Amino acid sequence: TRKAAGLPVLLEDVPERAGDWLRVWKPQESEAGLSWPDPMTDEAAKNILAVVAKQKEGSFKPSRERDTLSVGLGNPEHPGRVRGVLSHLG
Repeated sequence: TRKAAGLPVLLEDVPERAGDWLRVWKPQESEAGLSWPDPMTDEAAKNILAVVAKQKEGSFKPSRERDTLSVGLGNPEHPGRVRGVLSHLG
């Protein structure tokens, strides 16, 4: 793993839900940092990472409906939705 090799872990400080979203789009690593092949995805990823930076400095406090991913993407959570439950369970 990267950590065992003494290399920085990509997206280590990013909360799980936002980190999963960023990793799915397969970032490319370079000396300048991370980038994503699609310009729209790259812009959204940069917004998410900016929100993560604000969270680290204390100027952003995430909540259930307004977390790092939803603020970074600019999409509000759908009210009344249940997350993390299988659809066949009532």
